[in-house]
Amino acid sequence: MYLVVANGSKIVVCRTDRPYCTDIFNGRDGAHSIRLDTVRGDLYWGERHGRVYKGRMDGKLSQIFLFGDPSKTAEIGIDLATERFYWQGSQSNIVEFIYLNNVTQSEIVIPAIRTPSALAISQDMLYWSEVSENKSTLSICTSQRCTKQTVLGQTETANYFKLKLSSMSMQPTRPNPCRKRPCSHICAISGPADNDFSCLCPRHFSLISKTLCEVTVSSFFVVVEEELFKAPVDAALNNDLSVQDEVMRVPRMTEIVVDDAESVLYGVTYGQVPKLIKININNGLVTEFWAGASEHIKSLVFDPLHRLLYWLDSQHKTVVLFNVDRKEMTRIQLHSSRSETIAEDLAVDFRRGIFYILFELNGVHQDRVIQQYGLDGRLESELPKMSYKPERIAIDQSTGSLVMSAAVSSEDSVHRNIFVFDVQTGASSVLAENTLFVTKLHAWFSRTFWITPYQRGFFGIAEPKGNISHIVREYWRSPTAAIAISGLHVNPIERAMCSVENGGCSNTCVNSIAKGRACICPDGMMLEDGTLCVTHNKTLECTHDEFACTNDFQCIRWQYKCNGVNDCDDGSDEKPSICDEVGKCSPDTHRCAKSLECIPVRLFCDGVAHCQDESDEVNCTTVLLGTNEFRLSGVFTVKWNSERLIAVGILAAAVAFAMIISYAKCQQRKYRSVDTRHIELKQLPVTLSKMQPIHG
Repeated sequence: MYLVVANGSKIVVCRTDRPYCTDIFNGRDGAHSIRLDTVRGDLYWGERHGRVYKGRMDGKLSQIFLFGDPSKTAEIGIDLATERFYWQGSQSNIVEFIYLNNVTQSEIVIPAIRTPSALAISQDMLYWSEVSENKSTLSICTSQRCTKQTVLGQTETANYFKLKLSSMSMQPTRPNPCRKRPCSHICAISGPADNDFSCLCPRHFSLISKTLCEVTVSSFFVVVEEELFKAPVDAALNNDLSVQDEVMRVPRMTEIVVDDAESVLYGVTYGQVPKLIKININNGLVTEFWAGASEHIKSLVFDPLHRLLYWLDSQHKTVVLFNVDRKEMTRIQLHSSRSETIAEDLAVDFRRGIFYILFELNGVHQDRVIQQYGLDGRLESELPKMSYKPERIAIDQSTGSLVMSAAVSSEDSVHRNIFVFDVQTGASSVLAENTLFVTKLHAWFSRTFWITPYQRGFFGIAEPKGNISHIVREYWRSPTAAIAISGLHVNPIERAMCSVENGGCSNTCVNSIAKGRACICPDGMMLEDGTLCVTHNKTLECTHDEFACTNDFQCIRWQYKCNGVNDCDDGSDEKPSICDEVGKCSPDTHRCAKSLECIPVRLFCDGVAHCQDESDEVNCTTVLLGTNEFRLSGVFTVKWNSERLIAVGILAAAVAFAMIISYAKCQQRKYRSVDTRHIELKQLPVTLSKMQPIHG
């Protein structure tokens, strides 16, 4: 389909079955009245100054076809059967024509015509419309002499008739070279031969072969429920509604990243048991690319420089590095300086060989810290404590600065800003003010994008305290779950050391600006001489509060064993032969009521829920826990935390004394009670309850 834009500045061709359009002739001066010669592959149109232009239907070889008076070329038409080109003036009763294959020119005088508005020709018949003061008329006559006029229709309103004729005689007498859909996007006839066609690309695409178009600019990938939308960045940011998104059906996902080199997306599915999947962008094929434990993934990051996929295993305090080419996985155990932390978010600076982890400390939502790690998992530094509470983090790969969304508390309110933090100087500046809570944060070149809960689309900003853009399409009908941005192109020089013979590494090679080349081994192997990974023969040594997976290289916390989730890659922590054992929790841990987790006894009734079912904080009246002893000879052994030595000691003595008195009185009154003379309390929660007398 060919059309002229409203202001007549350009001519556009579109497919009728797909939302693909492209400009073929630009910079026109009031273009109008497009006519096609599909036999020869030519296109004709008139312009405001009276000239008629001719060009190829694929947008090539534009030239002037007729020089004319503006008053004489208001309407044009083509009769393929007689190979004649017609034109008509706006204030004239003369229709002129010329044969397409030579310069013979003639004219037809239409009787009684006053104000013509449209013209069409089919074989020997000439159709036109004219407008008078109180009516519009559609008429017909023979195209040879037009001596007799026949009125086909008439209306007493001042509406114009626009004519469109269709007949077998108007169809081209040639095979359609585009019939078999040889092009990936748009096919246009380009000449008279049977195989004369050109493949055209929509806006924001370019031709990479004779028939295949590819996106030439970066694209947003947007997950909305079970649909994945692909929108060119420029079109989305400029709200160019003429550019339609590509869409495909996908599983519901909470995280996605894009690998431009392979045209694939990696994602984490939404559900009770999340999965890591790979989606082919070209054909929509979905495959599960990792069969190991993936239940605790909080963040997903792709490194296009080394083609590595990172994710944060929040439950095991582990950053996982996956080499997508070699299909090798390396777990980097975080050696945090804080014992009780929850990993909340991950940001990877792959140009500098470091990553940042956002931690929540001691289960206290208001207390958070950001730590910097090397690729060996060793803590390198902890960022200075900030006056705001970071909630999400991302990396500006060009500068190495951290971008973070954070809550800012004042005396009577809490608001949220997005900050840029210079890790070298410690300076912090506001990028965006008064945002909503951010669930996903992305830094992309000079722009920052983010998602907020229950909002359609996503938001972006280009400069500090600039205008915040809301990028949304009408057909994104539900809140956005995740986004990814393609086009983070990598300079090959940046990975030069790893480009030649893999940098000498037997497995994964990582090159960084700050640290040079580093070789990394997959799980189950160790680095022998700085470059060669060999299978380690060491016996897996797990601590007393860890469970040894049967894959011989993975230890998990004891409380994660038999909790209904595969924490070991091989699933050995959930095997019936292990989980059917009696007393599957270690001696110093206790099982949660419903979620079946094993958590340290010292965490029961500490005011913070550690069990998923929160059963560790149920029925907590008074709790005596700890490592130091207070002994009442012959009656109780009570243990408590040393930090609470004085308070708990007094309480323990009071409890013991009360129970001794109660026991003595039981001899005089009839109470139903347990024998309290030989109860030993060792790191168990103890609650006080009332004993009721038995009457009668």
